[in-house]
Amino acid sequence: MTRVAAVVLAGGRGRRFRGDKLRAAFRGRPLVLWALDAAVRSRAAPVIVVTGHRAGPLRRCIRARWRHPVRMAHNRHHAAGMAGSLRRGLAAVPADCAGAVIVPADMPGLRARDIDALIAAFRPGDEAVVPVAGGRRANPVLIARAQFPALQRMTGDRGGRGVLAAAAGVREIPGRAATLHDVDTPAQRRRLARRR
Repeated sequence: MTRVAAVVLAGGRGRRFRGDKLRAAFRGRPLVLWALDAAVRSRAAPVIVVTGHRAGPLRRCIRARWRHPVRMAHNRHHAAGMAGSLRRGLAAVPADCAGAVIVPADMPGLRARDIDALIAAFRPGDEAVVPVAGGRRANPVLIARAQFPALQRMTGDRGGRGVLAAAAGVREIPGRAATLHDVDTPAQRRRLARRR
């Protein structure tokens, strides 16, 4: 079986949320724990959490939930944007992993089966595996190791969309509607919390 890591991106400031977004309550527990639970319960190994803004409180929140090893990687330059957290996370992926599932930490609807579906669909030669829901590419995304250098050259506050758009070997798989939704504002958190 191909070994694939999970990189949980939890280093952003959450400016639009205007508060400590990842530790804010969502259905009775911190928002970050929903995506992290999905990663830990999935086939991905290891699970690497990239911290940045408010790293100390976030690490304590995570450690209170998960006693077994969840690897932490800190992005000192988190204020420079998401690309730095992505670079830091990919640098922490062990050399024997064929790729990594990039998991936004603000996706409370994410489940282990969403990550497992990406890993199960991953084939030699794939540059990425992407869920598609409602006709749109969604998250999380599995990135093959061959694409790591292109992602590690990125700067600023952008994810890997440009790299994926230029890649020829992107496998698309059906995704659940929940893979389209993240939390950027308190209003989005309330809307998602009302959904079943």
